[in-house]
Amino acid sequence: MMLEERHLLSNRSGCIGLKYLRARGEFGEGEEYQLDTTAKIATSCAVSSAPPRILLLYRCYSSSFTAYPSILAGEGLMEVDVIAPSRHVIRQSVWVGEHFAANSDEAFLVVLCERLKSGAYQALFCIDEPSRELVLANAQLPELFDYLPFGSQSELNRAAVDKGAFYHWCARHSIPCPKSVCTQSASEVLGLAEEFEFPLVVKGARGAGGIEVDIVRSQQELEVVLNAHREREGWVLQEFIDGPVGTTTFVAREGRRYAIYSVVNRVCMRGGTGPSAICESIYDPRLAALADVMIRDGGVNGMTGFDWMLTPDGEYRVIDPHFGRAVPNAVAGHLSGVNWGHAFWASLVGKEPALVCAVDEPSYTVWLFPQALQLLFEPHFWKSFRTYSPFRADVKLFLCGRREWRLFLCQLAEHFLGRFRVLAGAFKGRMLGKRSGSRRGGRS
Repeated sequence: MMLEERHLLSNRSGCIGLKYLRARGEFGEGEEYQLDTTAKIATSCAVSSAPPRILLLYRCYSSSFTAYPSILAGEGLMEVDVIAPSRHVIRQSVWVGEHFAANSDEAFLVVLCERLKSGAYQALFCIDEPSRELVLANAQLPELFDYLPFGSQSELNRAAVDKGAFYHWCARHSIPCPKSVCTQSASEVLGLAEEFEFPLVVKGARGAGGIEVDIVRSQQELEVVLNAHREREGWVLQEFIDGPVGTTTFVAREGRRYAIYSVVNRVCMRGGTGPSAICESIYDPRLAALADVMIRDGGVNGMTGFDWMLTPDGEYRVIDPHFGRAVPNAVAGHLSGVNWGHAFWASLVGKEPALVCAVDEPSYTVWLFPQALQLLFEPHFWKSFRTYSPFRADVKLFLCGRREWRLFLCQLAEHFLGRFRVLAGAFKGRMLGKRSGSRRGGRS
């Protein structure tokens, strides 16, 4: 399927206003352009039309995901609307055209199908894991056919949300992964663990953000994890690799890569298994080669990526896909010269890829907000602060998207209010416990 047919650009837009490219010197002053569907180039036309419009889905999470409206719409190349819960902080973004509220999965699907049937959008972008799961679970809906990150019959619809299926897919396409075994039954985990040496990694087959990831160092620890998570839908046992963890993000469409950016995690939340709070940009052509295999063999479209580990021997192992959804630490790409918005726009309108990467840019260590706020409540905060001091020239702070200070302040307030509620709840629990104990002592 041609890109122009898949996204119905010629039918929905007629032509695409590109006056905002005059500063780049790529197009004539004040001219308008339309797509040539045979040569995939822009040619002038007389009719004016709006830029491509993207529909962003926020089912639950915020974090640095809130920077994506700025990334996509901040240069005027595209416009964005969002579907999100009515109280989601993304409604504060200055770059969001319309916020369509949906507070349940059922309402979310109804609003999503209505918006896509309107024909107003050239692309759909799942921002967080819950929105991706909801979309892929309903991939057979006819309204979604032209907007899926891969075809409705693609095996990646399952592999993107099931780690076991993903590792099998990688093995068939010669993508290196850590040694892994999968099972649907918790009762089989102890027996399968005999194939590994401790420590080993135990994961839920589903989930993201390190939520269902445990590093176990003994049989006793493994039994504790099993007893605590009997309800898990599938298990993955994986060899433990003592090496850096990182993420590669790319923009791709119709088998072509438009941009790529990689980071290695320096400090992660939840003691090291959670999302990245401090990361450092890197460039390695081997990661670009892995991304190209995924794009070519998986037909992955949009802006997405994958997590990896570096072995002590210097070899990369892919550990987790982000296929079909956004990547939180990609928001700092502009600090290394990667223009995600332009790459995403170019992929939609059929421009030739510029193969944007950070190979010639200086490497920066970046504190990602609001994730880095969580470090304030973790024991290794001061060690992280001394090691990656924000006052160093090669250390940057990513606070928020362009002109998003209102959104940033709302996220700050939301974060600290949440922490206050947690602390207040813990204090209340301790006080009630003390009262209960004193009453029992008095009766005795």
